[in-house]
Amino acid sequence: MKSFWHSLTQKQRIAFITGLILLVVSYPVYYGVRTYQVNQWLAQAQVAREKLDYTTSLTLSTKAMAFNPEKAKASMTESQSLVDSEQAFQKGLQAEKDKAFLDAEAHYNKVIQQDRKNYDKAQTHKSSVINAWAQETVKQAAQLYQQKQFEKAYQELQKVLQKKPGFAAAKKQQDTYKKAADKQYLERETHTFQKLVQDLSNKNISPAREALSNYIQAKHPATLIQQAKNRLQTLNTQGAAAQSEMEDLRSKDRYSQAIAFLQNSAFIEEETKDRLTSELEAEKKAYLEKVERENKEKDDLALNVAQQVLMDHLKAPGSAEFLEKKVLSHDNYGRRLVFFLVDSQNSFGALVRDGFLVVVRPDLEKQSAYYSRIFAVQKSSREPEEHEMEIVQGLNSWNIDPN
Repeated sequence: MKSFWHSLTQKQRIAFITGLILLVVSYPVYYGVRTYQVNQWLAQAQVAREKLDYTTSLTLSTKAMAFNPEKAKASMTESQSLVDSEQAFQKGLQAEKDKAFLDAEAHYNKVIQQDRKNYDKAQTHKSSVINAWAQETVKQAAQLYQQKQFEKAYQELQKVLQKKPGFAAAKKQQDTYKKAADKQYLERETHTFQKLVQDLSNKNISPAREALSNYIQAKHPATLIQQAKNRLQTLNTQGAAAQSEMEDLRSKDRYSQAIAFLQNSAFIEEETKDRLTSELEAEKKAYLEKVERENKEKDDLALNVAQQVLMDHLKAPGSAEFLEKKVLSHDNYGRRLVFFLVDSQNSFGALVRDGFLVVVRPDLEKQSAYYSRIFAVQKSSREPEEHEMEIVQGLNSWNIDPN
């Protein structure tokens, strides 16, 4: 493949070399002209700033920036800040005219000290607008005071004194406004606290405690905060007492009463209620299952022991055939009233059918039962009557503590 140079004709080579020579010769001339022009613009921009013509200075600096940003950067920055300063001064004048005094002050504050055209005037206008604002604010505070908005009136005076500590018109009324504001604040806070306390009577413990805690953490008069602390302590004490009473019922296996007490208590938090109710329901279920299991075991033991006691009572126990046997009832101390329907021989050897009621008190631990040797076994109808059962129960200390 031919190189670029060898691919050119003689005329093309001459034209190419001539172009390079012109470029090398003309570039210094062009660069010199451009540098001279940038220097001229920057010098003119400096003169414009000295003549306080900030807009022209910015225009010239912008031109120089296009050709030599590094050299024109300082002039550009200074010119832009002066233009911004002048615009801020003009905005301040407009705001002052519109009686927007604080806005005017903010604009005058943006006028920089290097702005010899506007800085001194801005400081004079700023002092003027602050005075005008202070006078206007004191008048507004007086109107608020007349409207019995004492706290707002006092706050307005404070704004003035923060900006102008020695402003006489504000200092004169400061103490009067503060006393009125403090009194009004305490009256309002007392009313709010009384309403809070009244509302607590309609709330459960959780929102009541939360409301008091929030009140204590917020900024309120010390006397009212102490009252709130006392009420919160009372709620906590009542809650602890209620939970203690519920735990007492729980320890006695009185789960239904414990659950009812828990649900009706206004002094136990809802989250705690839910947790304890779940625990109590589970314990109640386990307890009832245990009672049912023990009752069945006791019934089985009572049937076996009662049958043995009855066998000892029969004339011919070897002839006995038990047609029916069942536990009829329990008393509060574990006694069982057991019924038997038995075919057995009497003293004459005749087979007779009789009903018997037997009272025993089974003991699972000893796998035996307590009973009266005299009254434990009593004859009854083949289908025992109510009065028969009552007689047998009475003879055997039914529902009387054996201890």
